[in-house]
Amino acid sequence: MSGAVDGNVSLTMFAEGLEPLSRSQTADPMRPAAITAPAPPPIDGATPSLLRHVLRVLVALGVLSVAISLAGRHYGGQIRLGGNTVSTELREVVIADAVFSVPENLIRHRDQRVDGVAARLDLYVLWPSMSGYTLADRQAFETGDDADRKLIFISIEPQQMSRDMTGRLEPIYRQLVEPLPAVSPFDGLDAYRFRADHAIFSNEVLYVGRSDTPFVARCIEGRLSETISAACERDIVTDGGISVKYRFPQDLLTEHLALDQGLRGLIASLQK
Repeated sequence: MSGAVDGNVSLTMFAEGLEPLSRSQTADPMRPAAITAPAPPPIDGATPSLLRHVLRVLVALGVLSVAISLAGRHYGGQIRLGGNTVSTELREVVIADAVFSVPENLIRHRDQRVDGVAARLDLYVLWPSMSGYTLADRQAFETGDDADRKLIFISIEPQQMSRDMTGRLEPIYRQLVEPLPAVSPFDGLDAYRFRADHAIFSNEVLYVGRSDTPFVARCIEGRLSETISAACERDIVTDGGISVKYRFPQDLLTEHLALDQGLRGLIASLQK
């Protein structure tokens, strides 16, 4: 009978939507029922799947924040340097049959600071140290205002002409300049003005050294020279079929022999 009574009670409770008590509870009606703490309500109606989604979004935002911070440190520094770099990492550049190993802070343009084959490589260095960009010399590189340190611009490319500027003196330049030199402000150099019928060189003067293989350079004169930090230009030919053109301030003509030797020494030290 006891089992039947329990069964009938269970059926009645089930029909009313109530949950039946366990046997231990029915056997001891004086023992209080165990109290179970209710589950905390979801926060603002959030479900577990929503919380997981929010967590994933927060993690992704954290990773993105770190990436932006690292990129800002790298590229932000480059922007502050105006495209220059203090890095001395070596770049191996092949031009024609010559291989050069060049520190990045000597390479003028950012897109040329890569390894590989190139049609041309542009450098800039300070005279007389022949050194590249540093924070200590930042003003000289970016504004050219440092009177004690002169900036030289160098272009390295395959040889296009059979002769360099010194080799072109007799067969070409002698036909374009006045026969007699003008007064030269620089010791050891004669100054030749280009003839009036050669308008392409109307603002230039040819400076020629007094030796069998003379130093030869063209310099812009007059008001135009006052707006150009490197008003003089000279080119030489080096090993491997390479032409090196360098532009420099006119007052460096006072030490033109040391300048030419320094430039040749720099190129030789970079060429492998």
